[in-house]
Amino acid sequence: MYEPGSMYTIRDDVVPGVNHPKDEILKQIRRNIRRHLPQVRAWPVNDYRAMVLAGGPTLADHWQQIKRKRKNGWKVITMNNTHEAALDHGGTPSMFVMLDARPHNARFVERPQADCHYLLCNQVHPDVYDALDGYNVHIWHAGGENRPEIKILNRHYLKRWLPMTGGTSVGPRAIWLGYVHGIRRFDVYGMDSCLVKDRHHAYEQPENDFSLVLKVKASRRTFYCHAWMVKQADEWIQFLNVLPKDVQITMHGDGLLTHITQQIEKTGRVPKIEVLDTMRSD
Repeated sequence: MYEPGSMYTIRDDVVPGVNHPKDEILKQIRRNIRRHLPQVRAWPVNDYRAMVLAGGPTLADHWQQIKRKRKNGWKVITMNNTHEAALDHGGTPSMFVMLDARPHNARFVERPQADCHYLLCNQVHPDVYDALDGYNVHIWHAGGENRPEIKILNRHYLKRWLPMTGGTSVGPRAIWLGYVHGIRRFDVYGMDSCLVKDRHHAYEQPENDFSLVLKVKASRRTFYCHAWMVKQADEWIQFLNVLPKDVQITMHGDGLLTHITQQIEKTGRVPKIEVLDTMRSD
């Protein structure tokens, strides 16, 4: 399987480090797979339409639209803190996806819902699994060649596990997990990969404060991004390349990823993207 993130075309020296110690991640994987939770499996294609809610600043501009679509039967795929934000704004989650391995993420599921499907990566901190004990939780496994946990997974699952593609950020993984669940139409909100009015999220998320800000130019437009956003933009281009042709993605908002997607749809080519300079810190 081709895994976005194995190569970088925008700027290969803008690569943020892993945000949790690698040895701790492996310990967490070993502990979580021993919970014997059901694994995410492939579902038949269905007619569901899903909204994917990422946490970028432009998410805050669309809550009324999201709430209306939810009432009209659309599924809501949340990730990280958009689970709680959706509950606050009437876009009740149908699915929740987490990739990040850090312990503070347990606060993102303080109000678990009986009707929500919780899809947790094997590396997610055990505190999150504990917080969701008794709810509808499935475990999934990140794809990618030469990942150190492959031997662990092969031994535990007797090589019967399904790798999920998507790169280093949770948004593309959530779309792929929706695809595996048979969904083919996705409306994406808040997947910006840039700052908007100096905000990095649609809500307070102090873990991302004080990050280095980079000036990025994409086909005559200028964006301001953290390093992880530049990496996500790079992986998004690769992700669009490997998505099956029957997937329909509609981007909302006016962030960097929406701009990239629209330029590809308009011209058939990836726009020229340059990281121009380091600007400032938040």
